[in-house]
Amino acid sequence: MYDPMAEAHEFIGKDRAEAVAKATAFFKAPESELAISVVDPTRASGLGTRCVVVAYLRSAGGPGRRQGESRRGREEQEPRSERGAREARGGRERNGRERERGNGRGERSERAERGGERRGRGRREGEARPAQAAAAEPSTGTATTPLTELGQFVCGLIERMAVGAFEIAESGESEGVVVIQLRGAGAARLASGDGRAVDAIQLLANQVSARVGGDEAKRVVVEVEGNTDQRTAFLEKIADRAAQRARETGRPVALEAMSPKERRVVHMALRDVPGIATMSVGEGRYRQVVVVPENAPEYEEARRYEARAREQE
Repeated sequence: MYDPMAEAHEFIGKDRAEAVAKATAFFKAPESELAISVVDPTRASGLGTRCVVVAYLRSAGGPGRRQGESRRGREEQEPRSERGAREARGGRERNGRERERGNGRGERSERAERGGERRGRGRREGEARPAQAAAAEPSTGTATTPLTELGQFVCGLIERMAVGAFEIAESGESEGVVVIQLRGAGAARLASGDGRAVDAIQLLANQVSARVGGDEAKRVVVEVEGNTDQRTAFLEKIADRAAQRARETGRPVALEAMSPKERRVVHMALRDVPGIATMSVGEGRYRQVVVVPENAPEYEEARRYEARAREQE
């Protein structure tokens, strides 16, 4: 069976002691049996005064050390904050070497980059004006169901974005998951384009949930009328990439925790893919889909999981 204890995980606390306490509780092991790395707060945005640690069981050998694991797999397991800081350091070192050569290429490159940034900023500002004009009506949210603090936060956040009038509803789709649904003209404008605004709102709502709820925090899913097809296409693309990575490494690939509706999209996307099986593991808001390749030890278990799911349809 797929064992999440064999992977590295991030834990957030108000200080190192609290974050490490969460890690020891999750792995059910003392601190001495864990490999722990503290994320530098100056190189990870959005942390504030909180502390983030990355931990894994020493007995598991650490992420990316199993035989047959590709460099791509290791990079995807690396925490995004540390990977971003490493790439930024590499970029600064390359720029520094260009300036030290003294042949003027580094200075010309910097001037070109600044000019490109100014031109790009001008285009973005010009593109934003029509959207602002379209949202001339008041950006007021109308609640069609009672809202908790999380729902009120999302409602207030969208009202400040001045996208127009919208309706907001909140429901508990399952244990540990809160679904916030948006409808109306303002919601349609919010979901237009590449949908990054909706993803950003969902990210902020989950950060608020983690801060307020602590260990009992619920996962927040923001659904906008009109972007269901776009979300489904995105999940199907994620499923296809996970299947490709599972074949390359010969190991199961665990996706991030999802709502029951999102997990079903992934299961259905890979249902008839040869040599690939899927199953769900975990409880509550931590439940996630695992994509298993044919040569993995967990493959037969995943096939049995799929058979039971078909019987229940």
